[in-house]
Amino acid sequence: MYNFIHVPKVAGDSFSELIEGRRGLIAYAGHVRATEIKTVAFVRNLYDRLVSAYYYLIRGGGQNQMDLSFCEILRKYTDFRDFVLNIHTDKLIDRILHIKPMYYFLCDDENNVIVNDIFKIEDVGAIDDFLAKLGIDKKLSKTINNTSQHLHYSLHLDGDIVREINRVYDIDFALFNY
Repeated sequence: MYNFIHVPKVAGDSFSELIEGRRGLIAYAGHVRATEIKTVAFVRNLYDRLVSAYYYLIRGGGQNQMDLSFCEILRKYTDFRDFVLNIHTDKLIDRILHIKPMYYFLCDDENNVIVNDIFKIEDVGAIDDFLAKLGIDKKLSKTINNTSQHLHYSLHLDGDIVREINRVYDIDFALFNY
């Protein structure tokens, strides 16, 4: 049996819907750090993930107390650029769950990956194949949940933003080959 580690803004709600009722094969562990048990998780292009998280949260996210509190933090910033250029200075990584580096959820304290199977959501076919091997006939490629409305992430980037994202998420880029 696998435990699914839900990295925020990386198709977790969609995947959770697919595995509902499949508790003997895979269980939803939530927004927790991985342990040595059999686990599966997804990673996502860092630029795309950060743009998605920003627009999801600035609009109130799932309208729950946590997301609304993150929305209040983000309102301080004039736009995505201002937000990114202040992530480090304002210690936002420690304050907003959705922008924590992915390695925080998927590695031990020495940054060793401890998740058994990691899939990139950009390769949704591999995730669908994984589900099929477990005997789950639903496909992540056919499921869309919890999306944020925004232009393609590349349209939100400039040289300063790219440099800052590369700096803040340098470990994620290295560990997950982005």
